[in-house]
Amino acid sequence: MGNRLNRIVLLGMLIAFHVLLNTTPARAAESLTNQETPSKSNEERKGEIDRYIQNQLQRNQIPGLAVALVMDGAISYTKGYGFSDKATQSKVTSKTLFELGSVSKAYTALAVLKLQEEGKIKLDDPITQYIPSFHPTYNNKRATITIDQLLHHTSGIPFTTIGDFYPSSTDNALENTVDIWSEMSLESTPGSIYEYSTTNYTVLGLMIQYVSGVTYEQYIQDHILMPLGLKNTYVGKENAMQALMATGYKLGFLKPHKFDAPVFRANSPGGYIISSADDMVIWMEYQLGILASKAIKTELFTETHQNGSPVAPFYALGWYKDTMRNEVFHGGANPAFSSFVLLRPNEKTGIAVMANVSSEYTEVIARGLDSILNSKEPVNEPLAVNPLLAAIKQLDVFSYALIAVEIGLSIFIVILVVLAIRQINFKKRALIPIVRRLLILSVFAVLCIGLILAVYYIYQKATVMDLPISFVLIWGPTSFPMALYSSLLFLILMFSYVILTFLYPKLNDKQYFSLISLSVLGGFGNAAIIFCLIQALNSKEIFRKDLMLYFFLSMVVYVICQRFGRNKLIKITNHAVYERRKQIIHTIADASFEKLEKIEKGKIHTVLNNDTEVISNFAGMFIGVTVNMVTLIFCFVYLGLVSLSGLLLSIVAIFTAGGLYFYVGKEARKFMEKNRDVQDTFFKFIGDLIYGIKELQLNRKKRAHFTEDMTGSVREYRDTNVAGQSKFTSVIIIGELLFVMVLGTVVFLFPLLFKEISKAHLMEYAFVFLYMTGPVNGVLNAIPAVIQYRISWKRMNLILQEIENFSTDIPAEIVQFGRSLALRLEKVEYHYEMEGESSFALGPISFECHSGEIVFITGGNGSGKSTLAKLLTGLYTPQSGKVTINGIDVRPAQLSQLYSAIFNDFYLFKKLYGFQEKDYQEIADELLRVLDLDGKISIENAEFSTLNLSTGQRKRLALLISRLENKPLLLFDEWAADQDPEYRRFFYETLLPEMKQQGACIIAITHDDRYYHLADKVIKLEMGKIESIVENKPSIAV
Repeated sequence: MGNRLNRIVLLGMLIAFHVLLNTTPARAAESLTNQETPSKSNEERKGEIDRYIQNQLQRNQIPGLAVALVMDGAISYTKGYGFSDKATQSKVTSKTLFELGSVSKAYTALAVLKLQEEGKIKLDDPITQYIPSFHPTYNNKRATITIDQLLHHTSGIPFTTIGDFYPSSTDNALENTVDIWSEMSLESTPGSIYEYSTTNYTVLGLMIQYVSGVTYEQYIQDHILMPLGLKNTYVGKENAMQALMATGYKLGFLKPHKFDAPVFRANSPGGYIISSADDMVIWMEYQLGILASKAIKTELFTETHQNGSPVAPFYALGWYKDTMRNEVFHGGANPAFSSFVLLRPNEKTGIAVMANVSSEYTEVIARGLDSILNSKEPVNEPLAVNPLLAAIKQLDVFSYALIAVEIGLSIFIVILVVLAIRQINFKKRALIPIVRRLLILSVFAVLCIGLILAVYYIYQKATVMDLPISFVLIWGPTSFPMALYSSLLFLILMFSYVILTFLYPKLNDKQYFSLISLSVLGGFGNAAIIFCLIQALNSKEIFRKDLMLYFFLSMVVYVICQRFGRNKLIKITNHAVYERRKQIIHTIADASFEKLEKIEKGKIHTVLNNDTEVISNFAGMFIGVTVNMVTLIFCFVYLGLVSLSGLLLSIVAIFTAGGLYFYVGKEARKFMEKNRDVQDTFFKFIGDLIYGIKELQLNRKKRAHFTEDMTGSVREYRDTNVAGQSKFTSVIIIGELLFVMVLGTVVFLFPLLFKEISKAHLMEYAFVFLYMTGPVNGVLNAIPAVIQYRISWKRMNLILQEIENFSTDIPAEIVQFGRSLALRLEKVEYHYEMEGESSFALGPISFECHSGEIVFITGGNGSGKSTLAKLLTGLYTPQSGKVTINGIDVRPAQLSQLYSAIFNDFYLFKKLYGFQEKDYQEIADELLRVLDLDGKISIENAEFSTLNLSTGQRKRLALLISRLENKPLLLFDEWAADQDPEYRRFFYETLLPEMKQQGACIIAITHDDRYYHLADKVIKLEMGKIESIVENKPSIAV
């Protein structure tokens, strides 16, 4: 019984082995679900595969996908996921057909090896031996390209020649396309550099056609597909069974849309083999040596995996290879399809994934399945970014965002146009004179012609990444053409509104939208300039008159938009700053000193100086920022399409070079120093206003005269700044072009970081960087400017609000008391509020003084002398008690107008405010002599010749002003402290008695006790209270 059982088992094994060797291709592709005895582990694995793929389809918006697996040389698995046609809800099956993209190159490479095996060609033969008309050149000399170099992508043929393919399904499409490259310029010496280019395999396809004597499609069908039993694999979409063909989809508006791509028959050798999951199992089993064919030796398949070149050992014949990971693989992408095949020959395992959308996730899914088969965690993201597919995604996001923005803006413009027409009907807008009308219409006519020609050129002759727009329209997202249409509509609407508002201006209309429109157009012109230059440099023609025309039109558009926009904005912003500063000046001048004193002086300086300047500068750079942003958008899109990594390096390089540009920019802006004289004068007025506020508070005429003078300075600043910035417009444009330091980074670092970069691309990067640095610098400056603008605007409003709440309540009429006054303080009190500290209190204070009296106030530091002085002069308001003049209650504002005071921290104005020259000239000259200042200072045109005096001399000058003011009440705070002994004696023994004799009431804060006997009254303060009052006149009553 046992021997019989052993014989049965042995017989079964022999039959199984015989079946395996003689299995037809159709029987090899059995599904896991058709296995007679599927193991539990296989069922679990199948479930994990299904969940993983479904998740990937949903996450990455893949409409349909087919998977083919060969495992351990014994198990095959095929399954479809999703829809082959979403509209009809047709499911993907194992027989659904997909374009393989560049996976097709493996079929072409196998055909080349078969021709070599037949002795019809040799891999080291020059290609011109078989295609005599194909004579590429390198450095203007004919170059020899071998078949082997074409197979390994080391021929020097650039990737960008893919843009030369044109839609065609004719029999001579392959020959006609290769004829385009008959004298093409190579990127490098053949055999020296690897550069992937599908054109290599197109040339090989024509060679196969010439050598075999039949079309490429027929040769592949008869000598590759049929011998291998690939009955459901085709060359070209037109030869495939349309009923089984999956519908292709292309990204657009962030999701796939149906796309019927044109036929590129010339690219069939490199990208248009069409197959199903069932046939991919057979194809992989031949690749892995599981199946064998008499027509094609297994060694040929093996050679396609292993035959590398010294320059590109990682690329064999139609396959990439990774010997460290024991992998042979290749991906493929067409406008509406993608695929990825991963082989592990040593493990007899193969994975093929095909999708009806161009997606890098076919590779992700294939590698994820490989991980699942090896009981590892599957990957969910690409190991490396596909530059082309990444660029398509970025372009879709950009186009989608652009369309959304432009639709919103277009609706907004339509509303503005309707409102403008209504305003014309209601006579709120008036037609400008005919001369200006013709000028504006002429300018916009030039802009319109430039725009029309630009659109025509972009469609007909422009390139992106050296690829024509026609290529981008086919490969790019469906949102891209819509973005072009929406941009055209937006520009037409914008032109219409700008022309309308320029022809029919509104009174005091800021025309902000028109300014923005001009900025956008200026940015477009700016970007078009560099675009034309790059295209001209890359052109094979020596002279391109069309590009030269577009170049000059772009410059005209840029200059016109810049000129109109900047001049208009300069006037608007400087007038706004003038009005704002004028408001601040009057607000501070009329504010209560008591409250104003509590505001940090730095705040006021910042508002009048930095904040207003920041607002002015930010508004002034608005046009430039908008132009720069538009320019950068175009430039970054261009660089990003060329190379994502190059784009990132561009940003790093530009930021690194930014510091140098600031220095160069400073040197270039030196002419702005011409406007500093007027600005310095204005800043001096700021100091006068802040530090002389006490003196201004005490004299209404002085305050009015001063504010009028300072306002005049601001007015002058406005006018000169308009003129200066108008001249600065041209310097900005030139300065941006002069910043070339970043060019060194591009020229020296790019060749090191990007070995594969061509000289043409290097030149493109260099020119784009050179052109972009100006806009980048402008935008980078604008980022902190925007923040500072918001801060400055807020601080300005806060300080204005705070000061306005402190406004002094000055009555319309000042009460006239005459020259004979009796000043009386009755139980006056004042105390300071200080957080966390005991507050100082003054009072109650009661005393009286009269015209023709001298009152000395003395006391130690902190006794309250300065506080009492501010109460006496009306700068502080008593918190209790009252102040009377001749028995009449007076407000602090009324009281202050009776005083002329020289405080210890007095301030001297350069100019005599509140005087008419005829009122003081003779008196002033006499006082200069008396005060021993003649010869040291003079007064001309109401201005002192200098204020650079010693402290004592400055105090004498302040005393001169006080005498000229001729007020009935005089207050001197430690005036004699900085005088020499002789002049101190002169002050006490001569000047004070003279002023007393003239009827003034003199209050002097002093510590000079040797002169106390000269006072009519000496009041001593201690800790905020009157300690004693000593009267030298019995007639004076307390």
